[in-house]
Amino acid sequence: LKSDHDSLRFQFASPVFGNEGETEYQYFLEGADKNWSPWNKQTEANYSSLAPDSYRFRVRARSLEGQVSEEG
Repeated sequence: LKSDHDSLRFQFASPVFGNEGETEYQYFLEGADKNWSPWNKQTEANYSSLAPDSYRFRVRARSLEGQVSEEG
């Protein structure tokens, strides 16, 4: 991020067959978070007051049956 931008919003989804509303997500912003977020049904992540630096956003999905996707 450049010094004049300190906020990021990520929106994500996973294509699934069946009830998409039951899909859970877990995300991690390298350079800002220490650990993965808890699994939840939230489909966006917001960050503010970030220092100028390089960041990498990682996200994965888990289906109702417990299948975990590859990271995106």
